[in-house]
Amino acid sequence: MRFDTIVIGLEPAACDAALEASRQGLEVLLVHAEPSESADNVGSVGMHLLREAIVQEQMASGILTAGGSPSLDVRGLTPDRLQQRRIEVGSLQRTTLRRRVERSGIRVVESDATFTSPSRVLLSGSEEHEAPIVVVAAGSRPRRPTRFAFDDQVVCDYESVFGRKRLPRKLLVVGADDIGCEIACIYAALQATVTAIDRRSRLLRSVDRALLQLLHARMQSAGIETVLQEELREIEVHLGSSDPHAVVTLESGRVEIADCVVVCAGRSPKTDGLGLEAIGVETDVGGFIAVNDRFETSVQGVYAAGSVIAGPSRASGAWQGRVAMRNALGLTSDPPIESPLSIYSIPEISTIGITEEMCRYLDVHCAVGSAHFRETLWGQIRSDQDGMLKLVVDQTTRKLIGVHAIGAGASDLIHIGASLLIRGGTVDELADGSFIPTSPAEAYAIAAQAVLCDLPAAEAAAGSTPIGRF
Repeated sequence: MRFDTIVIGLEPAACDAALEASRQGLEVLLVHAEPSESADNVGSVGMHLLREAIVQEQMASGILTAGGSPSLDVRGLTPDRLQQRRIEVGSLQRTTLRRRVERSGIRVVESDATFTSPSRVLLSGSEEHEAPIVVVAAGSRPRRPTRFAFDDQVVCDYESVFGRKRLPRKLLVVGADDIGCEIACIYAALQATVTAIDRRSRLLRSVDRALLQLLHARMQSAGIETVLQEELREIEVHLGSSDPHAVVTLESGRVEIADCVVVCAGRSPKTDGLGLEAIGVETDVGGFIAVNDRFETSVQGVYAAGSVIAGPSRASGAWQGRVAMRNALGLTSDPPIESPLSIYSIPEISTIGITEEMCRYLDVHCAVGSAHFRETLWGQIRSDQDGMLKLVVDQTTRKLIGVHAIGAGASDLIHIGASLLIRGGTVDELADGSFIPTSPAEAYAIAAQAVLCDLPAAEAAAGSTPIGRF
């Protein structure tokens, strides 16, 4: 059959691409792989489920103990319950995404897909469909380096660890990047002894240093040991005993024994079996599809978006699917935008734009202002002693160039600043805005006033208008 466009995948970028084509009156086919019977295709659902349960319990306990160190009751938590809930939520998410596109009259088929030419796609049932535009947004999975013997009980990736038969007592995290920090924080909250090792000299290099110091202090208080500038030399897995474990030897000679090793080695695109190489689509060394700023691949008519392309995989890429489709149709499209990046550690971090440290490196004259959540009514009610919002502003233009938040709700709070930053708004708009005192957004007004104190005396930027009420 012939369609106007074919979209491969069911992640948000795929759905946005298909919906954009449907809005333009095109006949669309969306093809996505059939879900497995296990939790293999539920992505990071397990991590977010477990983290949300921990944070909610800690928050409730913290409110009642006026900021003390809340204890966590995990007696009702079992791996079987977590695994069952992972599958339920993963299935619900797939169903929700599918219904979104089906409501727009898009044909959806569960099948593997393979390119037979740049405009032809063969499905697993031997059906072949043709379209002049094909968008690949098939998603990604944890990368599993061959040097590790993954068995998903002793040696796990950062998704399969949530399918273990029992909670770990001693956990070793290999790779203390954003996901590694998330895993470490979650299992430390579950009373596991956690050690995180990384070859780099600093955790989360893209994160503002002030926020990183707060996170590191919280991780230390939770008992997490961070070992930096260290390489793994050897790992021996002992599965035959009544107490399966791994013996890990580091390059320094240090030896760690853990009943679970979680390897955080980045992600791999789900492009195997698509036949990209056969039609000439270029990929990088990690297998990610190479695209230009219009999300075009090296083959005319074939586009790619979402986590199958290189870039920060933790940022939302749904908009990429929409922009890719608009570019493919020759429609006017906004240039690529910067997406906020969220790290779901405990406490969580969210950031967009450049940091104060980067400004010094780039020789950008900036002014900064911070608001600690403990200074807001919202933070005082929740006894949030660590949360903070930091704004970075260009001194010359007074435009917002960086927004960085840590604490409960940071990933929700970031969107106000992100929206202003993306459209080139100024700090004056925040300072003149009206925010509900019991909401976390009050931190923007406090931080903006602090920035104004750091700026040279000048009138508000021309054309500045208050950001409004929230």
